[in-house]
Amino acid sequence: MKKIAIVTDSVLHGGVACVALTLLDIFLKNNVDCVIYTVYDKSAVKDRTEIISNEKDKGYVSRLFEISHELRNKKYTHVLILTTGKLSVFLSPLLIGTKFKKFVCEHISFESYSFALQFLKKVTYLVYRNIIVLTAHDHELLKSERYNIQCIHNPCPFRDDVSCKLENNKRYLAVGHLIPRKGYVRLLSIWAKYISKGGEGSLSIVGDGPLKNELMSIIRIQEIKNVILLGSINDMASIYKKHDVLLCSAHAEGLPMTFIEAQYFSLPIISYDIQTGPAEIIINDENGYLIKNNDETSFLESMFLSEDNKTYERLARNSINSAKQYSYDNIFDRWRELFND
Repeated sequence: MKKIAIVTDSVLHGGVACVALTLLDIFLKNNVDCVIYTVYDKSAVKDRTEIISNEKDKGYVSRLFEISHELRNKKYTHVLILTTGKLSVFLSPLLIGTKFKKFVCEHISFESYSFALQFLKKVTYLVYRNIIVLTAHDHELLKSERYNIQCIHNPCPFRDDVSCKLENNKRYLAVGHLIPRKGYVRLLSIWAKYISKGGEGSLSIVGDGPLKNELMSIIRIQEIKNVILLGSINDMASIYKKHDVLLCSAHAEGLPMTFIEAQYFSLPIISYDIQTGPAEIIINDENGYLIKNNDETSFLESMFLSEDNKTYERLARNSINSAKQYSYDNIFDRWRELFND
């Protein structure tokens, strides 16, 4: 019988947290024994006994030793390390010699890491032997005879039936941690130009982070209208239902969970075509618009194009169809194949 442990930094915020919780639910619903170990979370998650937090508030290295001890003693068959940085590197020496099958699941683009971290990751991949990436680009980049690399997309966390949106009410949305990599400064530049060209829409930005005060200052000083920072939101389903188009101006991504979620609720996506991520989800002029990086003019043109209701309905219907490939069943089938290999 399979017994799986997922190790990740936190399940309280961020895209990787959403992925960890969704994988946990997928495995449990398919009668696979599974738990999550978190590094930073200090308090237990209410009503989720499968999530083992850092309740003793141990330091980073001490917590990794504690987790590795648990992994060795609980007789897990498979261990998944969900990471956006150093976790897989620091944990690797503690897992040398373990008998369970080990997987590193990279949640963001490999090339977004520093050169030093890229080097350390490639060295420590030899401990894990099984590397999961989100994009075909990273799969090709990391292909090696020394370890097994697979591309498995993120699963959509939503399962309820939703109806397709039929008209664009010009309610634009951006979602993500307020950090430089997400490109919110250039999104505000685009939005200011949209308003100056007569755009009548509104922009909601969902997320929190270190750039919040800077973004608020830009909005205030430049007197940018019809934009609001909503902070972190737990009920994202209600947010997607109240908006019409997802905007992405990020400088780097993996396979954005927000794209998969938005398509599930039939939101077309307008995004810059950065090195990895958007091009694997967006089919230009079919379920959204893929814009040459830094081309603000084309980005704006696409926003106005999407406001034609006939065009919008076509994009929305294709978006909701695109989301089906990220269903619980489809993603679980990929993991089941891997576990049975």
